[in-house]
Amino acid sequence: MNHIPFFSIKAKNNFEFGLKLGQKLRLQIKKRVNDNKKFYKSEGMKDFPELIKIARKFLPDIEKYYPCLLAELRGMSEGADIDFDKLLVLMCEEELWDFRGSHCTSIAIKTRNGVLLGHNEDWFSAYKNNGLFGVKGQINKQKFISLGYVGSLAGTSLGMNKSFCYAANSIDCRRFR
Repeated sequence: MNHIPFFSIKAKNNFEFGLKLGQKLRLQIKKRVNDNKKFYKSEGMKDFPELIKIARKFLPDIEKYYPCLLAELRGMSEGADIDFDKLLVLMCEEELWDFRGSHCTSIAIKTRNGVLLGHNEDWFSAYKNNGLFGVKGQINKQKFISLGYVGSLAGTSLGMNKSFCYAANSIDCRRFR
């Protein structure tokens, strides 16, 4: 596995943060999009133009409930010099993908000193050498640290600020209710 890039970004708003993130990861994002097009095809998914049409159906709810994250994704698109719709597909990957089993796992344990959170990244092997990035970020006065997938927003895997920590998991809805 290649190293996971880690860097710091300070921004006054989400768009600027996304812009800077896109600039820092431009080559990796372009590679990730091209690799995913091939990967999706090899896994029998719909072709990329069809995936774009499906992903765009999520836009009204994203605009309504998460406008700052949408601004961040638009900034990333501009910073990476890549079409917004292609990044939208990456952001909606879990909603577009027909999972064939479980992926990441998280566990939390309460200790005398607080809570200990453990998390593994058990994603597709296609992401092995160009999948993740870490960022120590600040948007306005909000500081955070996160791990995300290249071509997706910071924190798509896990993140924390001074008062909150989370980790994302994929659950096979056919197995668990």
